[in-house]
Amino acid sequence: MIHSIDAPPVVTVLRKEVIHEGKKLCFYKSHFIDQEDKNTERVYECFDRTTRGGNAVDGVDMVGIVSRKGHPDCILLVVQYRNPVRTYALEFPSGTVNPGEDLEAAARRELLEETGFHGGDIVSRSPVVAYDCGLTSDNSVLYVMKIDGDAPENLVPQQHLDEDEHIGVLQIPCQSLMQTVQAYSKAGYSIDAKICGQEMSSVSYTGSSSCSSSSSSPARRRVVTTGAAPPPIIDSATKGTAASEVPVANGAEGAPTSSAASSATAIPSPSSSSSSSTSSSSSSSLAKPSKSPKLAVTRQEWSAPRKILYFDNPPKLTVEEQGGLCQGCGADLAAQGGGVSAPRARLCEYTQRYFCTLCHQNKRYVIPARILRNWDFRPYPVSNFAFGFLRGLFEEPAFDISAINPSLYTSVPVLADIHDKRHQLCLLKQLIQSCPAAAAPKLCMQRLPHYLIDSMSDMYSLQDLTNAALLRDTLHEITEDWAVHVATCRVCREKGVKCSVCTHGKLLYDFMMHSVVKCKHCSALFHRDCIVSHRDCPKCNKRL
Repeated sequence: MIHSIDAPPVVTVLRKEVIHEGKKLCFYKSHFIDQEDKNTERVYECFDRTTRGGNAVDGVDMVGIVSRKGHPDCILLVVQYRNPVRTYALEFPSGTVNPGEDLEAAARRELLEETGFHGGDIVSRSPVVAYDCGLTSDNSVLYVMKIDGDAPENLVPQQHLDEDEHIGVLQIPCQSLMQTVQAYSKAGYSIDAKICGQEMSSVSYTGSSSCSSSSSSPARRRVVTTGAAPPPIIDSATKGTAASEVPVANGAEGAPTSSAASSATAIPSPSSSSSSSTSSSSSSSLAKPSKSPKLAVTRQEWSAPRKILYFDNPPKLTVEEQGGLCQGCGADLAAQGGGVSAPRARLCEYTQRYFCTLCHQNKRYVIPARILRNWDFRPYPVSNFAFGFLRGLFEEPAFDISAINPSLYTSVPVLADIHDKRHQLCLLKQLIQSCPAAAAPKLCMQRLPHYLIDSMSDMYSLQDLTNAALLRDTLHEITEDWAVHVATCRVCREKGVKCSVCTHGKLLYDFMMHSVVKCKHCSALFHRDCIVSHRDCPKCNKRL
């Protein structure tokens, strides 16, 4: 039984001395009378929000519980950069209340804007709680809200963010929330205290059995976006040939094995720091042994897919070899309940792993390994995770052709032309940079991606390779323009030399690769036709 509690003692506040008032915050000194010594005046520094207006509450926080048939319930968290902590923070969706706005309406509005999900029934509402009583009067109300993940409006969530907002959305299974939070904390993310406070409270997240009771379903963590990058736009499934779908028998156990091709670049994610522990003794088959015999696969803890850039196709695994679990979210790919609602495993052509239909919506994208090995630009069905990862890499110079597959320069003429033009531009760049009259070429140089005219680089982006013909034509035009400048500029002409054999004709430069030969010992330049009969340099008598 809870007894009545007396009101807190009254403290006399003498005055509020404003130090600074900005657009959203007001910093001030509060002068008040000491609680015991009534003759002593105390001063305390703190701040208020200036956006509260006539409301009694500054903001709202939402604990959104996403429920989907055949999947464990998940909690919605958001990731965004926070200036006060100078890093990205893991938080509940939250926001300020507009003047005169109803608190529940504000909670639903902020949930839709930040996550794209439409809220359902309100499970519970907290009293007005303070964020940091020792620093600010900022307060909020926390709502626990159910979300029907199978509702049509929630199948493909669309955020409604302001121009200056970049918010990633995570869906974390209830039973593995703290494990995931700890992994993000170890990776350097700041963790909102309300997440840990809600986890440690005696009240369940949902007030229902789905999150508070144990579940036989494997832990599920479906990531819409991770880390610092803004969330990728979720496109509708494109028309065309669908991904390979494999009906999965009930009773498949285990977890995906973590195997990657030797020629791959790994990009760490917070989930990669999670330990992998065996728990086969506590796992049981979902189907009757008589219908589907138990697979001889050790069940391990599922971990989210890592961002790995493959230069070769990774080895393909069967559904059984990856433990019968979706590589993207850890959901059991086995039919649960049978019938038409049974999930089907879809093969991601990039990772060569199987995903459920929620994590693989038949989006299509070019596969870097197939471009680098076979010059194949056909789009293939990939998982949502791979689609967002590859699209984010589209403009990044991540592929060193000389190191990965230099034979492309002999088998793909357009790539050989680009390679030559880049070499010419690197040589022209040295002349242009030292010329005070090369204003236009220097402006063009600033607009070019630096790696294209870097003498030490042989890097290409997916955009470069996909639009190789356009890139070749563009580099050709720039080379011609810069060469014209050199030929007509008095300063640049002074750096030209005459052929050391014929000593007549126009000036020679080392960027004239196709018509000029340069001695690697003395750097003398010759017409290619003049030196054709010479084995040694006529100037230094060393082998050319």
